[in-house]
Amino acid sequence: MERFREDTKVWPLLTQLATCLCQELAASGLPEPCFCGVVPGEIALDFCDGCADGSCGGTAWVNAVSMTPALTLGQIAATRCSVGLIDLVFQVGVVRCAPMPGEDGMPPTDAEYLSSAELQMADMAASLRAVVCCLEEQVPVIAGWTSYGPQGGCVGGVWTATAQAV
Repeated sequence: MERFREDTKVWPLLTQLATCLCQELAASGLPEPCFCGVVPGEIALDFCDGCADGSCGGTAWVNAVSMTPALTLGQIAATRCSVGLIDLVFQVGVVRCAPMPGEDGMPPTDAEYLSSAELQMADMAASLRAVVCCLEEQVPVIAGWTSYGPQGGCVGGVWTATAQAV
């Protein structure tokens, strides 16, 4: 018995991107995140998993930001009860534990800041590779990368791009 009729345009694209992101992080030798997958809506990063005990390598995600029916000439036309193409704006992001003051109140060391910035840029490059290499039949239009944090003990960044869901 089927629970509901699944989306056949956007959902497959999001899950494909998430799989690529997780694989690219692993292939790049980066720490394995505690979570790597599709999230609904905007991701709420009010804490970073595993920072206190060092048990986790952060969070990586793909999410849909907005969608509009594609109405440009030459594209698959919408018909009654059927939408042709959908322009999907999506994000691909990675956050890790941010350097934080020690229990003694001392700020992070220069080496901790440098290490965190180096990891942030490695995550940025890996997530970009996932965006540009994943979708087999198209190259997404990339709007840009935005740094995130430090907030909630997390620091990282997110790519925003647009692709067409067929």
